[in-house]
Amino acid sequence: MADYKYKEAKARLKRNLKPSRYEHSIRVVEKGLELNEHFNFGVSKKQIKAACLLHDCAKHIEKEAFDKYCDHYNLDKDILKDAYRAHAILGVIVAKEEYGVKDPAVLQAIRIHTLGKVDMTLLDKIVFLADAIEVGRKYKGVESVREASYKNINLGMLSLIDNTIAFLGANRSKLDKDTFIVRESIRRDIIKEKLDIVLKACEDKLGKDINTIKISEKSTIGDYFVVVTGGSKVQTKAIADEVEEKVEEAGYDVLGKEGLRDGGWILLDLGDIIVHVFTEDQREFYNLEKLWD
Repeated sequence: MADYKYKEAKARLKRNLKPSRYEHSIRVVEKGLELNEHFNFGVSKKQIKAACLLHDCAKHIEKEAFDKYCDHYNLDKDILKDAYRAHAILGVIVAKEEYGVKDPAVLQAIRIHTLGKVDMTLLDKIVFLADAIEVGRKYKGVESVREASYKNINLGMLSLIDNTIAFLGANRSKLDKDTFIVRESIRRDIIKEKLDIVLKACEDKLGKDINTIKISEKSTIGDYFVVVTGGSKVQTKAIADEVEEKVEEAGYDVLGKEGLRDGGWILLDLGDIIVHVFTEDQREFYNLEKLWD
């Protein structure tokens, strides 16, 4: 087994795959690098190129790869019953044994590029999305997924999963049982990112007594309240403006705004997070923390 080298792997892949599948793989590499640059993620280009190039290295040779490696890896023949899953499982082995890939992060990205998993890394998400939105993809809803993907990678992931669920909605039996688990994991990633943005924006504008309240178990209006105090109405407006600006810079929408004219209590609806910016007297008067305790 030779060490992985991109040019050699590319030449070998071209020999082993059908022309259309090879061309798809090259487009996935291009899209993966483009996403990384667009968001300035700083993920290793070498890892992206390896995982994107080889994500389908076992496509259409599943039986051949299984027969070759089943004894060494103690493979269960049942994996061949699902070609969609099989080419990802066997792709890890082929990438390792025939292309010299040793990087666990690259192998994981290949393994989960079809169905995803809980707590995906940025590399995982880049490969997953690049495979789905490369320029050759023509499925129904792809333009919406592409648009979401260039706003925020987590929004792209959520859009892709929701598009799949909608497409197979009439036949839920075809949906992988873990699809909704992965979707919830992505939704948690979105909430965490939004919370981080909101809390930093409040801190940057010197908001006081910042409090995060989990409300998902008590209400359907959202997952969290963030409550913060401004020293004056001028400051509450500055905090609210900073939150709105930073949230939108990250690709997320502010669904509603209330109280900006008065400034004593400003509410920003981010969907899963509701931000309440109070002056000190208004916060004491309404006492949201006690109401939601």
